[in-house]
Amino acid sequence: MGPAPLRVVRGGRPMHAWLGTAPLPPDRPLVVLVHGAVVSSRYMMPLLHALDPHVRVLAPDLPGHGRSRRLPFRGMHAQADALLDWLDALEVERAAFVGNSYGCQVIASFAARHPDRTSCVVLQGPTGERRSLARLLFGLGMDSLQKVFTRHGLNVLLDLRDCGLRRAWALAREMRRRPGDDLLPFVDRPALVVRGTRDWYVTRAWCEHVARLLPRGRHVEIPGGDHTLNFTRPARLASLILPFVLGATTRAPTPVGAAA
Repeated sequence: MGPAPLRVVRGGRPMHAWLGTAPLPPDRPLVVLVHGAVVSSRYMMPLLHALDPHVRVLAPDLPGHGRSRRLPFRGMHAQADALLDWLDALEVERAAFVGNSYGCQVIASFAARHPDRTSCVVLQGPTGERRSLARLLFGLGMDSLQKVFTRHGLNVLLDLRDCGLRRAWALAREMRRRPGDDLLPFVDRPALVVRGTRDWYVTRAWCEHVARLLPRGRHVEIPGGDHTLNFTRPARLASLILPFVLGATTRAPTPVGAAA
């Protein structure tokens, strides 16, 4: 049995998500997977499959991505607010958050402002590093090539189509201009920063900087891994996430309620 689609409407904003369906007791931790810029929950699916037998998992499409409604672009704080509204609609009190790339910036915004709703965070390949446009485009190009030439490559192309070039450009500008590292000292929750040693997009120095700013941060690397470990090495990433989340979760979140 595969993941089940889930559609939630909160404040007139429909959000699409995938829900893990493994039969697990309600006291198992709930993990929310937050995708990066341009893409959607489609490219979090390999990681969802790897985590599903062990923890409860939700993978939403942020507004303007995938199958969620397109809204005017307002940045990572607005995306974090939409995530909060979505969790309220699902009656989720508290969750662990796993993000990739730009999703890490959204999680930082969420966790800094809503620590009571956050049990722990995993930031895989966190963006925000201040780099030249040439290096940014080179990293984006290498990352896209790594994803397209996999069995999930069609999902990446569908995500690019759904997001659109105008939003993609706005996201790229925000990732350069608003790194979000000013929020990290306020994320006072257990935090794991994960980087692949072959990540063309973010450097080791940046990830170590992110971990140092987090009050309870720790940095680890996966040898040979790229920028999207959730997509290319989901089992290896899950092997780090599971013991961290199970060890950091002090109380279970409220079970997922009925969606509108």
